[in-house]
Amino acid sequence: MENIEKELPDFTEVENSTRNSFVEGDGTFEDARNYVEIITGNPCGTFGVPYLNLRNKSNDKKIGVTIEVRWMYNNRPRTESRIYTTFPGQVVGLGCPIPGPTSQRFDYILIAAWFI
Repeated sequence: MENIEKELPDFTEVENSTRNSFVEGDGTFEDARNYVEIITGNPCGTFGVPYLNLRNKSNDKKIGVTIEVRWMYNNRPRTESRIYTTFPGQVVGLGCPIPGPTSQRFDYILIAAWFI
């Protein structure tokens, strides 16, 4: 039996993406992106890694955001896109990157942002 290995991307070093730089509402992706960020919170899971949150830093702008979640399952990469509507100053919980008890990792990547 032949052993065939495929190279899979390393999701542990993925940075924020600017893949979608479109205009919606009253500004561009780059403008809206300046008002949202992924921040860390309290420790979570078996390993005590920081919980991840999405924060709208604006005082007066409602912003739509697409977050892509990436993980491995049965040695295959999986992705899920989540769309959030954030209000000025709002913090939304995204999830625990390593919830445990295994060391399975979930990466949360900001894919798009737009003013609503």
